[in-house]
Amino acid sequence: MRSKQEEHPLALLSLQFPIGCTVVPDGLSVQELNGKEGVVKQYSRERVGVHFPERAVTALKPQRLKLLHEAPEFEQPPAKRQDKQQKEARWKDLERQEALQICRRFVECLHQDQYPEMGTSAVALVLAVWQGLVKHKDFTAENIAEEMVKGSLQTRFEELTRELAASRTPNSTYASDLAAANFAATEWDAL
Repeated sequence: MRSKQEEHPLALLSLQFPIGCTVVPDGLSVQELNGKEGVVKQYSRERVGVHFPERAVTALKPQRLKLLHEAPEFEQPPAKRQDKQQKEARWKDLERQEALQICRRFVECLHQDQYPEMGTSAVALVLAVWQGLVKHKDFTAENIAEEMVKGSLQTRFEELTRELAASRTPNSTYASDLAAANFAATEWDAL
Protein backbone atom coordinates (compact mmCIF):
# COMPACT_ATOMS: atom_id res chain seq x y z
CA MET A 1 0.00 0.00 0.00
CA ARG A 2 2.75 2.44 0.81
CA SER A 3 4.11 1.98 -2.71
CA LYS A 4 0.81 3.37 -4.07
CA GLN A 5 0.99 6.41 -1.76
CA GLU A 6 2.26 8.72 -4.52
CA GLU A 7 -0.56 7.62 -6.85
CA HIS A 8 -3.18 7.92 -4.11
CA PRO A 9 -1.97 10.62 -1.68
CA LEU A 10 -5.14 10.53 0.44
CA ALA A 11 -5.00 6.81 1.15
CA LEU A 12 -4.40 5.90 4.77
CA LEU A 13 -3.74 9.37 6.14
CA SER A 14 -3.25 7.87 9.59
CA LEU A 15 -0.16 6.05 8.35
CA GLN A 16 1.28 9.04 6.53
CA PHE A 17 0.72 11.41 9.46
CA PRO A 18 0.14 9.45 12.68
CA ILE A 19 -1.62 11.12 15.60
CA GLY A 20 0.97 12.94 17.68
CA CYS A 21 3.55 13.45 14.94
CA THR A 22 4.96 16.91 14.24
CA VAL A 23 4.34 18.43 10.80
CA VAL A 24 5.21 21.66 9.03
CA PRO A 25 2.83 23.12 6.42
CA ASP A 26 3.94 24.90 3.28
CA GLY A 27 2.02 26.72 0.56
CA LEU A 28 -0.97 27.67 2.71
CA SER A 29 -3.01 30.79 2.02
CA VAL A 30 -2.81 31.55 5.75
CA GLN A 31 0.81 32.70 5.58
CA GLU A 32 1.33 32.78 9.35
CA LEU A 33 1.08 28.97 9.49
CA ASN A 34 3.60 28.24 6.73
CA GLY A 35 6.76 26.82 8.29
CA LYS A 36 5.20 26.67 11.76
CA GLU A 37 5.37 23.34 13.62
CA GLY A 38 2.09 21.69 14.55
CA VAL A 39 0.98 18.36 16.00
CA VAL A 40 -1.44 16.02 14.21
CA LYS A 41 -4.55 15.55 16.36
CA GLN A 42 -7.25 14.09 14.07
CA TYR A 43 -8.47 13.36 10.54
CA SER A 44 -11.53 14.65 8.76
CA ARG A 45 -12.47 13.45 5.30
CA GLU A 46 -9.47 14.28 3.15
CA ARG A 47 -7.76 16.55 5.66
CA VAL A 48 -5.37 16.26 8.55
CA GLY A 49 -6.29 18.11 11.76
CA VAL A 50 -3.18 19.94 12.99
CA HIS A 51 -2.93 21.79 16.30
CA PHE A 52 -0.67 24.82 16.30
CA PRO A 53 0.32 26.63 19.51
CA GLU A 54 -2.28 29.23 20.53
CA ARG A 55 -4.62 28.15 17.74
CA ALA A 56 -7.50 25.70 17.35
CA VAL A 57 -7.05 22.50 15.35
CA THR A 58 -6.83 23.41 11.66
CA ALA A 59 -7.83 21.01 8.86
CA LEU A 60 -5.12 20.96 6.19
CA LYS A 61 -4.62 19.10 2.93
CA PRO A 62 -2.01 16.36 3.36
CA GLN A 63 -0.21 17.54 0.21
CA ARG A 64 0.65 20.76 2.07
CA LEU A 65 2.30 18.94 5.00
CA LYS A 66 5.79 17.66 5.61
CA LEU A 67 6.46 15.16 8.39
CA LEU A 68 9.03 16.68 10.71
CA HIS A 69 9.08 14.22 13.65
CA GLU A 70 7.38 10.90 14.23
CA ALA A 71 4.95 10.66 17.13
CA PRO A 72 6.76 10.09 20.41
CA GLU A 73 7.02 6.45 21.41
CA PHE A 74 5.38 5.63 24.68
CA GLU A 75 7.15 3.04 26.76
CA GLN A 76 4.89 0.05 27.19
CA PRO A 77 5.21 -2.54 29.90
CA PRO A 78 6.78 -5.74 28.55
CA ALA A 79 3.48 -7.62 28.70
CA LYS A 80 1.86 -5.13 26.33
CA ARG A 81 4.53 -5.01 23.65
CA GLN A 82 3.23 -6.15 20.32
CA ASP A 83 5.07 -8.86 18.51
CA LYS A 84 5.32 -8.96 14.74
CA GLN A 85 2.13 -11.04 14.34
CA GLN A 86 0.13 -8.62 16.47
CA LYS A 87 1.41 -5.67 14.45
CA GLU A 88 0.50 -7.40 11.19
CA ALA A 89 -2.95 -8.22 12.57
CA ARG A 90 -3.39 -4.59 13.62
CA TRP A 91 -2.24 -3.41 10.18
CA LYS A 92 -4.76 -5.72 8.50
CA ASP A 93 -7.49 -4.50 10.82
CA LEU A 94 -6.67 -0.87 9.95
CA GLU A 95 -6.64 -1.78 6.28
CA ARG A 96 -10.05 -3.45 6.65
CA GLN A 97 -11.47 -0.43 8.51
CA GLU A 98 -10.16 1.99 5.87
CA ALA A 99 -11.58 -0.14 3.06
CA LEU A 100 -14.96 -0.36 4.79
CA GLN A 101 -15.10 3.40 5.31
CA ILE A 102 -14.34 4.03 1.63
CA CYS A 103 -16.86 1.41 0.50
CA ARG A 104 -19.63 2.74 2.76
CA ARG A 105 -19.26 6.20 1.24
CA PHE A 106 -19.17 4.76 -2.29
CA VAL A 107 -22.34 2.70 -1.70
CA GLU A 108 -24.05 5.69 -0.09
CA CYS A 109 -23.29 7.77 -3.21
CA LEU A 110 -24.62 5.01 -5.46
CA HIS A 111 -27.88 4.78 -3.50
CA GLN A 112 -28.32 8.54 -3.69
CA ASP A 113 -27.28 8.76 -7.35
CA GLN A 114 -24.48 11.10 -6.28
CA TYR A 115 -21.28 10.38 -8.08
CA PRO A 116 -19.12 12.79 -10.01
CA GLU A 117 -19.52 13.33 -13.71
CA MET A 118 -16.49 11.69 -15.25
CA GLY A 119 -16.99 12.83 -18.80
CA THR A 120 -16.76 9.47 -20.55
CA SER A 121 -19.49 7.02 -21.39
CA ALA A 122 -17.22 4.15 -20.32
CA VAL A 123 -17.02 5.47 -16.75
CA ALA A 124 -20.78 6.11 -16.69
CA LEU A 125 -21.33 2.53 -17.85
CA VAL A 126 -19.16 1.10 -15.08
CA LEU A 127 -20.86 3.30 -12.44
CA ALA A 128 -24.29 2.20 -13.69
CA VAL A 129 -23.21 -1.43 -13.26
CA TRP A 130 -21.90 -0.74 -9.75
CA GLN A 131 -25.21 0.90 -8.94
CA GLY A 132 -27.09 -2.13 -10.24
CA LEU A 133 -24.95 -4.50 -8.18
CA VAL A 134 -25.48 -2.47 -5.02
CA LYS A 135 -29.22 -1.93 -5.50
CA HIS A 136 -30.28 -5.22 -7.09
CA LYS A 137 -27.64 -7.82 -6.22
CA ASP A 138 -27.20 -6.80 -2.56
CA PHE A 139 -23.49 -6.14 -3.00
CA THR A 140 -23.06 -4.27 0.28
CA ALA A 141 -20.24 -2.02 1.43
CA GLU A 142 -19.13 -4.82 3.75
CA ASN A 143 -19.01 -7.29 0.84
CA ILE A 144 -17.09 -4.85 -1.35
CA ALA A 145 -14.59 -4.07 1.43
CA GLU A 146 -14.06 -7.77 2.17
CA GLU A 147 -13.37 -8.52 -1.50
CA MET A 148 -11.12 -5.47 -1.72
CA VAL A 149 -9.01 -6.58 1.24
CA LYS A 150 -8.82 -10.16 -0.07
CA GLY A 151 -7.71 -8.85 -3.46
CA SER A 152 -10.61 -10.51 -5.25
CA LEU A 153 -12.84 -7.50 -5.95
CA GLN A 154 -12.28 -7.53 -9.70
CA THR A 155 -13.21 -11.21 -10.00
CA ARG A 156 -16.30 -10.81 -7.80
CA PHE A 157 -17.36 -7.67 -9.69
CA GLU A 158 -17.16 -9.55 -13.00
CA GLU A 159 -19.10 -12.55 -11.62
CA LEU A 160 -21.88 -10.37 -10.24
CA THR A 161 -21.95 -8.26 -13.40
CA ARG A 162 -22.62 -11.40 -15.45
CA GLU A 163 -25.41 -12.36 -13.01
CA LEU A 164 -26.87 -8.86 -13.26
CA ALA A 165 -26.69 -9.05 -17.07
CA ALA A 166 -28.72 -12.27 -17.00
CA SER A 167 -31.41 -10.74 -14.78
CA ARG A 168 -34.29 -8.54 -15.80
CA THR A 169 -33.58 -5.83 -13.27
CA PRO A 170 -32.75 -2.19 -13.91
CA ASN A 171 -29.13 -1.73 -14.98
CA SER A 172 -28.99 -5.24 -16.50
CA THR A 173 -28.54 -3.69 -19.97
CA TYR A 174 -25.47 -1.81 -18.74
CA ALA A 175 -24.11 -5.01 -17.23
CA SER A 176 -24.69 -6.84 -20.54
CA ASP A 177 -22.84 -4.12 -22.45
CA LEU A 178 -19.90 -4.18 -20.04
CA ALA A 179 -19.65 -7.98 -20.09
CA ALA A 180 -19.94 -8.02 -23.89
CA ALA A 181 -17.01 -5.58 -24.04
CA ASN A 182 -15.05 -8.02 -21.85
CA PHE A 183 -14.91 -5.40 -19.09
CA ALA A 184 -12.70 -3.17 -21.25
CA ALA A 185 -13.90 -0.02 -19.47
CA THR A 186 -12.77 -1.13 -16.03
CA GLU A 187 -9.49 -0.23 -14.37
CA TRP A 188 -8.33 -1.77 -11.13
CA ASP A 189 -5.88 -0.52 -8.52
CA ALA A 190 -4.79 -2.47 -5.50
CA LEU A 191 -5.71 -1.02 -2.14
